[in-house]
Amino acid sequence: MELEEYQPLRSALKKLGDAALKAVEGERGQTGQLSESDAIQGGEMDADALDDLLRTAFRVRLAPAELGALIVLFDRDTSGTVSTAEFFAMFHRVGVAERDARKRRHHEETARRAQTRADWTAEQVRRFAGRNKARLPKARSAARRQRDAQAALEKLAV
Repeated sequence: MELEEYQPLRSALKKLGDAALKAVEGERGQTGQLSESDAIQGGEMDADALDDLLRTAFRVRLAPAELGALIVLFDRDTSGTVSTAEFFAMFHRVGVAERDARKRRHHEETARRAQTRADWTAEQVRRFAGRNKARLPKARSAARRQRDAQAALEKLAV
């Protein structure tokens, strides 16, 4: 099984994505206390330190399987720890990706709704035309229009 298919990783990334989106959009809450220098000075985090950071700074609670999946994802050198600088860089990328995905879904939903409205309007026009077909004048041939025009001119000449 690929890591991307692992359900705890997908649920952890969903939770992390929600928190990262808020951070990217500036709704930091307690994350305003963290700075880039904190991330660089922090060095390495083990699973407990990462869990504490996620709980206190971002209000993200992860199950042990979810936390373990994030460690595997973020641990580039397989040391069992995560560099705080790398974590914050990945956290930012997850937030930007979540923002872009939500924008894309919003645009797709807006387009779908516009198409639904257009389809509904076309259906109403079709129904109206069907109901009122008897009331609409029948199309006349060019020869008939010419005869009608000639007859009208003759009546006016009398």
